[in-house]
Amino acid sequence: MKTNDEFERYQKAQKKVKELKGFYRHLLVFVIVMIGLIYINLKYTPEVLWFIWPMIGSIVPLVFHGAKISNSFPSF
Repeated sequence: MKTNDEFERYQKAQKKVKELKGFYRHLLVFVIVMIGLIYINLKYTPEVLWFIWPMIGSIVPLVFHGAKISNSFPSF
């Protein structure tokens, strides 16, 4: 049954890679959107730093996504 065990490990590794790719995609979108919002904020309304609020709102799901990938919360 060595081949079955190897196949299961391969599937597990493949799932982990897919989850990591999803997290990095999430991180990339977050960074691109935040750069855009910071640019818009500082260019048009530099007296009020409103970009912080969408950043806080967007970073919370990103942190939970990272915690899920790293198994920080096993019951999550």
